[in-house]
Amino acid sequence: MYLSASCRLRNTATPLAVLALIATLPAGTAGVAGAQQTRAQVIAPVSGTERTHFTAVPTAKQARTTVAVPGNVRRYRVRTSLTARHEWFRQVKEGRAVFNGWWARHTDLKSGAVTIWDGRQDVHGRVANVAAVAAERADLVTQKAAGTSSAATQGSHLVVLPDASGEGAPRLTWAVHTATGQGATLTFVDAENADVLHVVEIAHRLDQATPTKAGAYSVRGRGRVFDPNPSAKLQRQDLRDRNDSNAAVPSAAYTIVDLPRLNSQHTLVGKWVRITNRRRATSPENRYLYRRDGRRFEQVNAYHALDALQHYLQRLGFRDVNSESQKIEVNAFADDNSYYDEQNDKISTGTGGVDDAEDVEVLWHEYGHAIQSDQVPGFGFAGQTGAIGEGFGDYIAATMSQANTRTTTKVPTACVADWDATSYDPTTPHCLRRTDTNKHYPEDLTGEVHADGKIWSRALWDMNAVFGRANATTIIVESHFSMSPAVTMPRAARTTVDTARRLYPGSGIATQTRHIFVRRGILLPLS
Repeated sequence: MYLSASCRLRNTATPLAVLALIATLPAGTAGVAGAQQTRAQVIAPVSGTERTHFTAVPTAKQARTTVAVPGNVRRYRVRTSLTARHEWFRQVKEGRAVFNGWWARHTDLKSGAVTIWDGRQDVHGRVANVAAVAAERADLVTQKAAGTSSAATQGSHLVVLPDASGEGAPRLTWAVHTATGQGATLTFVDAENADVLHVVEIAHRLDQATPTKAGAYSVRGRGRVFDPNPSAKLQRQDLRDRNDSNAAVPSAAYTIVDLPRLNSQHTLVGKWVRITNRRRATSPENRYLYRRDGRRFEQVNAYHALDALQHYLQRLGFRDVNSESQKIEVNAFADDNSYYDEQNDKISTGTGGVDDAEDVEVLWHEYGHAIQSDQVPGFGFAGQTGAIGEGFGDYIAATMSQANTRTTTKVPTACVADWDATSYDPTTPHCLRRTDTNKHYPEDLTGEVHADGKIWSRALWDMNAVFGRANATTIIVESHFSMSPAVTMPRAARTTVDTARRLYPGSGIATQTRHIFVRRGILLPLS
């Protein structure tokens, strides 16, 4: 099983540089149209990234500066969290979006203090504004290069691709989006000569979701599901898939649940979940009581899992964290794989081994990627952000399971996707990964996002143990809003500590949070 929503460079000699600039400003900074003289703490950018680890470590200095919303960005997303308002802007050049170019403004709801993240790319020089290569040819070039069929092509659009060295001219390219059971990619095809310039494994969404109309989803159905999965519920390690056999799983493994917030069309589309399978389950009575040998069971499992996680976020006070009808296609391909594709804002699950959508911890993990994508557009384009994303996905899966399961030595809650893992992990307990490993930063970094994510998930899991499920998850989710798409683990840890301080001032929780990250080696002890 390879669960991923992270971005990794595949066949470029040098990855795109990401410039990080952070300025903390007092209240009153001008809006989109203007600027104002301010005293700001500026953290100067240091350009350059490695293939798997974002290594641009800024140095701080005090400066008097003029800060305005740059003229080469366009606002395209606004979110409000528990503590701040977050505006995201996309970099443009000559009317075209610049790949991986962004600018963000975060405004504290109490103090009005403003923080700026600047991730604009170096795109000096002219760029063609008319494509000499047709989109259809770019699609064919991509299919040949990747060995895929036309069915895998999801669409293409023109974007400006910065020169990898930062010295050459940017190129107008077709960004061709493909999706298969192995994952989703963007292939950048030169719009002048049809050369393949860059290939990225993606987790990107370029457009906002359509808002849900209030009151449109009031139907309550009933469904039979695994919650979270047969291994955890029955505390058994001997169960196996046996090719979707009903006899392989005792009836006691199932749970009958409400399916709230459905629309009035007698199918599995609701306020926070949209099953996109062509043969979507329907029921005039809104009763979806299937068993695992049929294709519709996984659809019901997926609806329940994603609705439950969004409902939990709402209970914690988050009204603007992926609060949309999240698209998901279950049993989408035969591979033993699942992923969230930000380009389509869609989760896809496979049927290799155990059908992934039978294990709601797999679904919660992928929804974790959708959460971070909604909070921070483009999250995961650098190595350590990818690891942070994988670690959070594992954390949210484990913490959601805490509600309905007990942790034991036989089936510990820290063991993620223990039902799905029965098809590939021969050890006992069977786990995709665990959130309680003893990995330490930086010596245990490998450059592989899933392995490195165990460092991050352990820190989050320790927060859960110390502060409780609700307090820890509130801090963790709120902290994402103030991270950049290329944040490193140490900076993400400092952001998490600062978030704990803002949410729970004077409680000591921030100090304890810092100690947790120090134990993982992510932060250094205070001298």
